[in-house]
Amino acid sequence: MALSWRGKRQVTYLGFIVGLFILILVPTAYFLYPKVSCTDGRQNGSEEGVDCGGACENICKAPPKEVLVEWVRTFSLSAGAGSAVAYITNPNRDLYAENVSYQFKLYNSSNILIAERRGKTSIFPGASFPVFSGAIGVGNEIPNRASFSLILDPEWQSVNLPKLQVSNQIFEASPPKLSADIRNSGVTRLKNVIVTAVLFDADDNAYAASETVLEELQGGGGGKVIFTWSSLPYPPVRILIYPKPLPVK
Repeated sequence: MALSWRGKRQVTYLGFIVGLFILILVPTAYFLYPKVSCTDGRQNGSEEGVDCGGACENICKAPPKEVLVEWVRTFSLSAGAGSAVAYITNPNRDLYAENVSYQFKLYNSSNILIAERRGKTSIFPGASFPVFSGAIGVGNEIPNRASFSLILDPEWQSVNLPKLQVSNQIFEASPPKLSADIRNSGVTRLKNVIVTAVLFDADDNAYAASETVLEELQGGGGGKVIFTWSSLPYPPVRILIYPKPLPVK
């Protein structure tokens, strides 16, 4: 049966509205929703993990495991100042996160909060490493214990990290001084490599820590780091020195 003039007009209007809707919806979706890249080492678009799931052909592995806090210590540096170090483990062997926000809280012997300090750290793949924060103002209080937590979940990515080696550790007792050589076994020049040192007593408890920065490490080259303290109660039984390189991009 042929459509009436009114019916034809309604069909025309309907077609116009549908066409207009498509013209508006498609560009809007294009700009509002990011393109999916299944090779950029990040979780974006409709991906269910890093470069997997959603629009990507790769099937996602198990969800990332939580970062573990092995222990936390706090130390008095001088009148009105303290420091803290946390030893954390990333059980994800292939995942790295950069600029992860964290928080230290320092308490006195009465378990009263006396100071807080926020900062950012990298989370290295499949590694256990220290996170250090120094010169924390504590007023007239003496820090007795500390807590450590990540403020936000890490944004995991897959990266190529340079290999750094530590050698020739030398500790001098008076005045307290620790030196070591850091070697870059890769070919890329590195800048601003953070290096953390932790000292342990006979019971394997951390009792002092410090941090320094190597401004530059040439590919295949090395550099020396030096840590100093105003005083220490005794020489360390064990020393941990951990360099923290940024990813090679």
